[in-house]
Amino acid sequence: MIAYLLFLIPLVLSVLAVKTNFYPLKAAVTLTCIALLIFFGGSEGKGLLVVVAFGFSVTGDFFLSHRGPKGKEKPFWFIYGIGLFLLAHVFYLGYVSQSASLTWIPLLSVLIPLLLYYTFRIRPHLDGLPMKIAVLLYLLISCFSLALVISYEGTLWTKICLISGIGLIVFSDACISEANFMDIEPFHGFILPTYYAAHMIITLGMVL
Repeated sequence: MIAYLLFLIPLVLSVLAVKTNFYPLKAAVTLTCIALLIFFGGSEGKGLLVVVAFGFSVTGDFFLSHRGPKGKEKPFWFIYGIGLFLLAHVFYLGYVSQSASLTWIPLLSVLIPLLLYYTFRIRPHLDGLPMKIAVLLYLLISCFSLALVISYEGTLWTKICLISGIGLIVFSDACISEANFMDIEPFHGFILPTYYAAHMIITLGMVL
């Protein structure tokens, strides 16, 4: 029962973060998830990889949140943010790979649609080769994370939470692309809620 009550903390923080867009509150959501993992023993052993992934996510969000207004962005800060989120996916991949084996059907079912999305939807709106390479690399590692977690061999509860969590991260990333590269305003409203929900669901799956 205490676990469910403690999960109200990141939930409340996420609501405040979405309403205020205040970075310390945004960071506090994921940092609270890290604290819950440590408190309930979810950070032990391979679980430490998820703690590190969350840490990279917090740092990546710092760069994305402080890159400046559109048209006056700090050079390469968006790429730095993407790079840190890519590292987060590497650690998610490391965690899941210890209880899963990558197979072709899940990989192709994720890879083909996302590559088509990148090629025909995102790439034409990207400026400069570094940005195109960074987004492509991030997309590829996201594909591997999502495809691998589909084959996760842990408990059903953990598998559902991990698939949902990583799936929500990929969806949040797509919303970032639509909002920032295609300037479709409504997608801004989905970015943070899905991002925070992903971290909370992953944490739930590891500690309950």
